[in-house]
Amino acid sequence: MMDFKKVAMIAAIGFLAIQIGCKSKDDDPKKSKGDSTGELSDADKANLYDKVWYAQASGGGIDQEFLSDGEYRQAKSLSGSWEWLNKGDTMSLVDYNNKKFKYVFDEITSTTMKYRTNLGGDNFKNQVVYGTTK
Repeated sequence: MMDFKKVAMIAAIGFLAIQIGCKSKDDDPKKSKGDSTGELSDADKANLYDKVWYAQASGGGIDQEFLSDGEYRQAKSLSGSWEWLNKGDTMSLVDYNNKKFKYVFDEITSTTMKYRTNLGGDNFKNQVVYGTTK
């Protein structure tokens, strides 16, 4: 005959296995695969709009804004435009000099954005991190 501790342990393991198996994909935060697969939701993308983003690297970088009307601003005075490509995680941008480039977003939250770019020959290799505070 099994004692109470063994029965309780078997029941706990079974319960845990059921919980793990029933976990919804929606329980995980959505992160982009960084390849235009559309893994970022409209709600994720909305976190990007209408705020100033500051480079988090020690060397700094230019402040950026993505206005919800499609305007892209650098340093609050240099305007361009942006649009999402294929409803995915890739944004096409045109800066104030009419230079075209792309950002592939890896993650967007209300306070942090992480992306890779083809600007300056980077070819989407290095991730850049921006935040809503300096």
